[in-house]
Amino acid sequence: MEEEEEEKLAEEKVEEVEEPLEEKGEKEVESELKDIKISEELDKELEEEIEEEVEKEIGEYKSKILEKEKKVYIRQKYKVDKILDDFFLQKTSNHYLSDLFSSIGTEYYNREMYEKSTEYFTKAIKLNPTNPFLFYQRGKAYYKTCSYNKAIKDFTKAIRIKEDAELYYRRGFCYYEMKLYNQAIKDFSKAIKLNPNDSFFYYGRGSAYLRKGLYNKAIQDFTRAIDLNPTKDKFYQQRGLTYLGKGLYEKAIEDFSKAIELYPHNPEYYRSRGIAYELMGLYDKAQEDFKKAMELEEEKKKK
Repeated sequence: MEEEEEEKLAEEKVEEVEEPLEEKGEKEVESELKDIKISEELDKELEEEIEEEVEKEIGEYKSKILEKEKKVYIRQKYKVDKILDDFFLQKTSNHYLSDLFSSIGTEYYNREMYEKSTEYFTKAIKLNPTNPFLFYQRGKAYYKTCSYNKAIKDFTKAIRIKEDAELYYRRGFCYYEMKLYNQAIKDFSKAIKLNPNDSFFYYGRGSAYLRKGLYNKAIQDFTRAIDLNPTKDKFYQQRGLTYLGKGLYEKAIEDFSKAIELYPHNPEYYRSRGIAYELMGLYDKAQEDFKKAMELEEEKKKK
């Protein structure tokens, strides 16, 4: 009997010790959960614009981080900037974080928010300054804001890291927009040398030749572009303008008509053909085209 009483007393003492320990553990867990709750209100406009894309990127990179035993707690509806801050606080590697900045920069670019796009590509470049793709992407965004000198610098940096035909093509169009046609022709020619099967490279060089009044060379390049890609309406438009410059009005009309056939919603194509008709003395047809061009422009304004 004495032994049974001693065992009972021992069990009661153990229970007395365990109960406060369990109580203490629950309080600590509850405290930790409170510490990670987020009271910040959601940015509704930003959530509607890019929430799905950001969540997709977060999922991919979260998975990679977990593989490297870097656990990150991310709530589904954080604002973009909050997500990035949390990644940084968790000491995510520069490579993964740079990719995330790049993805968001691309999303802003696709939504034509180019200044915001350059901001995120700049963040990505700071974390990964040897990635030519980041300079290429930021260069494209600068081009869209007509910051051609900045774009040229980025494309040049990318070329120094890794030479690529697309980079010369992009830089060529920056020179073209700045009316530096000789530099543009050099870059387009370099792109063609690296990749002679891209129709847009010939289109770019042909456009520069056209601006310099080198009509025969321009026609050769536009014709090559059309051979490679016969469904691109603006190739026919540019060759038509070249024929117009040479006084070959019938050929110009053929090309403008083909451009209209491929894309009948561009008022510039009708206006160009109207000019050719007018120069040939076909005034009725010219007036029809000018009228159509005006109608299409009015439709654009309504949109």
